[in-house]
Amino acid sequence: MDIKYKTLIYPYNRTVKGLIKYQELLDGLEVEAVVIPKGWGEKGEVIKSISGKSIVVKDDFEEEILRCDVVWFVEDGICSLPEKLLKDKIEKTAEMGKKFIFSRHESIFMEKYNMDLLPAPNCREKQIEIKYTNRLIPNDVPVIVVASDFKTPDKAEIEIALRYELQKKGYNVSSIFSFSGGEYMGGHSFPDFMNDQKKSESDKIILYNHNVRLIAADEKPDVFIVGIPGEVLPYSNTIHNEFGIRTFEITNAISSDFTVLCTIYREGLLEELDTERQMLFEKYGLNVECIHLSPYIWDVQDDVGNQTEGAVLETDKKFLYDHVSELDKKDIWNLSEYKNIQIVTNKIIELLS
Repeated sequence: MDIKYKTLIYPYNRTVKGLIKYQELLDGLEVEAVVIPKGWGEKGEVIKSISGKSIVVKDDFEEEILRCDVVWFVEDGICSLPEKLLKDKIEKTAEMGKKFIFSRHESIFMEKYNMDLLPAPNCREKQIEIKYTNRLIPNDVPVIVVASDFKTPDKAEIEIALRYELQKKGYNVSSIFSFSGGEYMGGHSFPDFMNDQKKSESDKIILYNHNVRLIAADEKPDVFIVGIPGEVLPYSNTIHNEFGIRTFEITNAISSDFTVLCTIYREGLLEELDTERQMLFEKYGLNVECIHLSPYIWDVQDDVGNQTEGAVLETDKKFLYDHVSELDKKDIWNLSEYKNIQIVTNKIIELLS
């Protein structure tokens, strides 16, 4: 796209921070504003892109939309957006004649409201040849898998950052992100068919495998990055993380040549990671070569939150470095730092070359 649409991202949350930091990947879009619902807490935060552009998080949607062409409605992060608030913002966007990008799960809103949707680039309509429809097709492209073992907003940023850095080094990269809207970053969204309850697990595994093969045939990448939605393993009887079903599906569809595991801080972290690595290798064939330590800790006191997805509290970088002496030294990294993305990318290139 030659036109650069000035884009407002709503609702801002940590899961889209990487999109803003590495916005050079965006096709035809320029992030002009990010808006957070009033009372969510990050108002005033400054996010700087790799190119040096600074974006200030604000909470006045009506004011910020005036200087934008497109509103990108993204999925929620740790907090959930109330339906009434979402409807209000959709109506305001439509009334002002702005274009939409809608990468949320509530697709019913796209039918209910007259959304002027911005066409997604990089969309394919190809189908696999009929003779291959009930078998897995081998893939000869190296695959980097990005997964997480707890609810962490950083996973999307790591997927985006690795794509950015590998492309910067001259490699042709294909991506299937763990989230929707990936086409606007030159990659592909997590496929809709993986959420189709009418399809069996076997069908999903085969379709995902074929999807990877079709993308590779079209784009001829040097490397493929795959993000796994959700978490890799049950954390407890109540925080079951959907029992790692997505990980089972995707690791049966493709094999990993390099795995990045995103995690959070907790007591006994290093011992737990040793156990998890062994489990992930035995259960899924994932050999974890790199761990990203996210600046969150498990909030064991939140009884309500821990009845469902697990509750976390945000901390800061200093806390991580004070409590994990191995951080940024061998295989446990703070990949929110761009300099560490550069180091790990070089490790990936060395291993896969």
